[in-house]
Amino acid sequence: ASQQNISIDRLSSANPQDGVTLVGRASSQDDVIQFKNKLEGDSHFTAVSLPISNIKPIGQAFAFSMSFRAWR
Repeated sequence: ASQQNISIDRLSSANPQDGVTLVGRASSQDDVIQFKNKLEGDSHFTAVSLPISNIKPIGQAFAFSMSFRAWR
């Protein structure tokens, strides 16, 4: 498996069960999608949402924002 290069710039939520917004950067669009897929495959996360329009190229990297719900 390849290493994913994800940097989290901001993580915000009033209550993780109500929803979390994550803003970050990745070295490739594929890394962002693989990160989303890993969250979807983890039972601690639900309602993972990453519209493709939320992935934007910035120089040599990709900025993205996504949302999800987190459970203990």
